[in-house]
Amino acid sequence: MNGLNLLLKKKGLFIHFFFLLLRLLLTGLEPVIFGS
Repeated sequence: MNGLNLLLKKKGLFIHFFFLLLRLLLTGLEPVIFGS
């Protein structure tokens, strides 16, 4: 049970990191997409 909880925590951290990276990428591409 404790191992499963740790796995879920690690998975949640990975998902959080992925969305942070995705947001950073979108912010970087925003001027390119909207041409400002």
